[in-house]
Amino acid sequence: STMTKVLLNATALDNTGVMADIVTNNRINIKRPGRYLISGTVVFDILPADSGRTLTEFEVTGVAILNSETFGKSGGYPSPFGVTSTAVALTTSDYCTLHGFHACGVNGQFYGAASGSSTFIAVQETPSL
Repeated sequence: STMTKVLLNATALDNTGVMADIVTNNRINIKRPGRYLISGTVVFDILPADSGRTLTEFEVTGVAILNSETFGKSGGYPSPFGVTSTAVALTTSDYCTLHGFHACGVNGQFYGAASGSSTFIAVQETPSL
């Protein structure tokens, strides 16, 4: 398997109305320079085989900044949750994307449901001190 960009298809909250770019680029565009916490998870949909590695990866403008990893059991929904330990400085030219990977050697899918557990990325601006 290869690291795969998650195709985001819904927005839960976008205070600006312009940061979530799910129609064209499946990413979050930074519109105001500042410090941001990034969190999220990739939920894998019923793995077809055991996977020694399932990964959630955050990228900022094409560069990986965080990986979170867990084991995935066949038939399960592994969901490695990741969060940046400190706020990340971002500028108006930056964008954030979510990626996932599993090593079970068989094609799989990401999972999301409005009624429960979902694949997501959250980018939250933190106040300046």
